[in-house]
Amino acid sequence: MPSHGWASYRLKILLPETRPLMGINLTSLHTSYELYADNNLISAAGRPGTDSSASIPYFKQDTAFFYAEKDVLVLTLHLSNFHLDDSGIWESIFFGDAETLRLNGQKRLAFEFFLLSCIFSMGLYHFGLFCMLIALRALTTGDYSTLLPLYYFHFN
Repeated sequence: MPSHGWASYRLKILLPETRPLMGINLTSLHTSYELYADNNLISAAGRPGTDSSASIPYFKQDTAFFYAEKDVLVLTLHLSNFHLDDSGIWESIFFGDAETLRLNGQKRLAFEFFLLSCIFSMGLYHFGLFCMLIALRALTTGDYSTLLPLYYFHFN
């Protein structure tokens, strides 16, 4: 699929009889879009259009929540990109009940913090090694004044 252009996607979803608060996670749409649930606008970023003059680019990560009124839900996604070279839908779009989406978001956030803390601790470790090597180099080069007490030590 080319990186410049416009598209519309439609998805029919059969819902169970008990319909809790539903949600759709749009964290990977790097383009302007409008998302409709049963012809009701539930999320938008910028303004999608059929050419570059009609569209307004915008990037927004969003999780939209809504109540489904019928047993069949029709999701319609209009998106366009005429301004960025690397744009579009990068990852999966997640749909489900609000509680499941919230828990999945918390798990992703916890995993990202875990990775960040691992990288930070590795950075501290390597910075400490670097500082110790600099200190060792200072001990073993130059006028050897720090090693002077060892010269008076007799090994016999």
